[in-house]
Amino acid sequence: MNQNDGTVSVINGAHCNGTDTSGCNQSWPTVTVGKSPQALGLNPNNHTVYVTNTNDNTVSVIDGSTCNGTNTSGWGQTPAIISVGAAPRAVGVGAGTNTVYVGNRDDVTVSVVDGSTCNGTNTSGCGQTPFAVPVAAFPNAAGNHDYIFGRGIAIDPASHNVFMGVVGDSDLVVINGRACRGGNTTGCQAKVVPLRAGGFPAALTLDESSGTVYVSNNDDGTVSIFSVDAPLRRCLMQREH
Repeated sequence: MNQNDGTVSVINGAHCNGTDTSGCNQSWPTVTVGKSPQALGLNPNNHTVYVTNTNDNTVSVIDGSTCNGTNTSGWGQTPAIISVGAAPRAVGVGAGTNTVYVGNRDDVTVSVVDGSTCNGTNTSGCGQTPFAVPVAAFPNAAGNHDYIFGRGIAIDPASHNVFMGVVGDSDLVVINGRACRGGNTTGCQAKVVPLRAGGFPAALTLDESSGTVYVSNNDDGTVSIFSVDAPLRRCLMQREH
């Protein structure tokens, strides 16, 4: 992603990778997206790329089947646009439920996009404003100082649980992706994990093989480590008591 000119570069990974760098030292074609693109997510099932445009509160939807390293037929087309919350800069794609979760920095919400009607080949649902889930306990403070959404969303493909960091209070938040997904948002509710992260949890990722969530903490130079199962067990125990 090229933040300053609102484009995404399309690189042929077959000739620009860890073992073959023959194609790396060249100018690659670009796709025009929105203002200040800052996060990118891929649904491998339908070859759709979702790009968050932080400065115009949108997500660009790119058809990766016609816009990739070897197929250039779709490069000149303007991608479909989704209007989301304030300053989106995180995105997670749940391929199993065909749902796109967009983290909106300044209003501390997650927009839930139905990928079945908003993808590279079917854009019929892209014009609808998706449902937004508040993920913080301080809605009146959202967007003030450090009370913002972090830069990462991690999804466990086994349970479909969606994990995200909230910077202002060092929380890890989880959403049940089975109950909160494209086409069914009646079960959308964010739960704060009792286990706290470190200072300014800016980014996170998930190791599928071990079921571990890693959270980078910007202020104290540490990484918090969570089991994907532990957060929900602790949340359920709190609710029962």
